[in-house]
Amino acid sequence: MGLSSQTIRKYLQNLDPKILGLREIKSITIRKLGIGESNLNYLATVGREKFIVRIGMDPKSTCKTRREYDSLKIVEPLGIAPKGFHFEPSRGYMEEAFIILEYLEGTSLDKNKEIDDHVITMLARLVANLHNTNIEKITQHLQKHKSSKTDILHGIERRINYIKTKRKIYFDQKGTFECILTVSYEKLQKFKFGQEPLYVLGHGDVAPQNVILFEDRLKLVDWEDLGLIDPALEVAIIFDSFDFSERQKRLFLKEYETMRRDIRLRKRISLYWPFQLFNVFCWSVMHVYEIGEREMHKEFLKEQDLRGHISYAQKMFSKCKKAGIIDKNAVWNPSEVFPKKYLKASLRKTGGFKQTLYNANF
Repeated sequence: MGLSSQTIRKYLQNLDPKILGLREIKSITIRKLGIGESNLNYLATVGREKFIVRIGMDPKSTCKTRREYDSLKIVEPLGIAPKGFHFEPSRGYMEEAFIILEYLEGTSLDKNKEIDDHVITMLARLVANLHNTNIEKITQHLQKHKSSKTDILHGIERRINYIKTKRKIYFDQKGTFECILTVSYEKLQKFKFGQEPLYVLGHGDVAPQNVILFEDRLKLVDWEDLGLIDPALEVAIIFDSFDFSERQKRLFLKEYETMRRDIRLRKRISLYWPFQLFNVFCWSVMHVYEIGEREMHKEFLKEQDLRGHISYAQKMFSKCKKAGIIDKNAVWNPSEVFPKKYLKASLRKTGGFKQTLYNANF
């Protein structure tokens, strides 16, 4: 069966209402909410109650949906995530596994033009609360986010190798851009890290689109990356994805440290910062190729505009230059980075190539 409202409605009609905390299942309305890089979301209204039907669509990781459901159960006692009601592993209903979870009334922070200080302090408390979780009894159920210098460099290297492989299809010679990648990577290799990472329970992708504000509270969604992570790396990810100013960073850390004492946190954030920026930059370039080569799920590809993804890669290029990872004299030239057909597709869809910025799912 296809990914359709009728399929979801039929499935819910045959589901035991107790699974959803209901006495009975009466009227059902279904509305498509939106699509992410690895999932498709529908809003299901059953009587007066609302639920999210979240369908996994990542061809590279078929176990992501199960992992997200298990993650929701782990963090449920913290009250910072939607409640997970049901996991359906069979692909016989909607071609993919899916979960049914609580619908959160509210607005994701990426819809806000500005994030005020009150929201930043709430976010700091939420993250500190997550990092304070006792992990002794759940460690065996969690993935470990690569938090050492060696592991992060290996991840960056894989992305660079992917980019180089794809570029060979379109470019006869390596060119300036590959030189930029190589020199920047070698620069990171020389950075001194000097210590082993610490590990706490972390979300893995605390970005504006994954933080919901409602009733003066914050909750996190998209829990498929829950795992063990160095808290300094998670905070570096947050600073990057939210584009916090130096003042906003200080405000976040001041509130975070009232709830969680870590005397080495700030130093470790500064160590992770250049690795985080260059890692995301390489991801952003790789992601353009993944979309351009049609390697993502067909439902995701339907809604993609290469212009936005190319613009985000430029943004990360600039951030890496500012941080001194990419040489200050390096120039961003899209025609050197991406094949002509990607840039032409961008022009056809928008009527002109204009740079816009947006936040990546990382």
